[in-house]
Amino acid sequence: MNKPTHILAALLLISGAGVAAAQARPATPIRVSLVGDRLAFATVADYRRVVDQPTEATRAQWARTLAAQRGFVSLAQRQPSPGRGGAGSRAGLVRDEYFAGILNPAGVVQIGEWIIRVDAAAEKVYALAVANAGEYRDLVAGNTRNAHVQQFTTGDDVLELLASRQHGGQKSLFCNQSGIGGRHMSIPVGGMNAYADFDRYGIYFTLWASMSPYGSSPFPNTFEFTGGIPANQGYVYYHVRCGSTASYATATKGAWKLTYQRVQSYQGSTNLNQVYFYYRLKDAQSAYLTPWLGFRVNK
Repeated sequence: MNKPTHILAALLLISGAGVAAAQARPATPIRVSLVGDRLAFATVADYRRVVDQPTEATRAQWARTLAAQRGFVSLAQRQPSPGRGGAGSRAGLVRDEYFAGILNPAGVVQIGEWIIRVDAAAEKVYALAVANAGEYRDLVAGNTRNAHVQQFTTGDDVLELLASRQHGGQKSLFCNQSGIGGRHMSIPVGGMNAYADFDRYGIYFTLWASMSPYGSSPFPNTFEFTGGIPANQGYVYYHVRCGSTASYATATKGAWKLTYQRVQSYQGSTNLNQVYFYYRLKDAQSAYLTPWLGFRVNK
């Protein structure tokens, strides 16, 4: 073996050891605790780590962290499953079970210095500073006669607005791009329905496709996210407000339960600014079950 090869081998060995060490290193803890009946994230960054396009590893870490909050009862445990009666027909519910698992039954979560309540039915979000936690009942009641209870809509980027107000409304903290409105589309497929949705909850936004009710078939259908309207577009994409653009052409079976099937394209604490979102359903024999289903916003 010549000298350059020795050097290369040594570098590869060091690099491999570094990768192994990084893999063995425990993940940074998600700092969350239980305050009364609500989850309390230590900082906005802790919350965003959990909801902003989490990796499978982060999801698994969050599941373990959540399970450690003994006695916590979530909204997801109290409201009907979004898969029952059609995932796109549960008006007034928090239809994203991941997010509903973070809220308490009153729709409340504490994030950093704020206690926040999401009222999905009224499309309102309320915020109360932790320093005024003694007025929690007014927050839950949406009592804006209390000057400490701030009101927003579910279309607002609430965390951004709260940060801006904390810093005297400094423009440098505020994004000037607009957020998009919610969307809901559906097409009947035999005795089922296919849906395309963009849901807004002020501190959580989600773009997703679903099929419900599904039953107990052992052959999940495939969601084909290619083409669209026009058919030569070739891909779908979304753009996060004052953030990045993600585009993809993929076919996936997604998450599958006995009552419904779901594919989540985007989830995060920031609203979207543009969306081009179309898909078709294919059965196990690769036959198309639907025409293109979806929507385009600011495109």
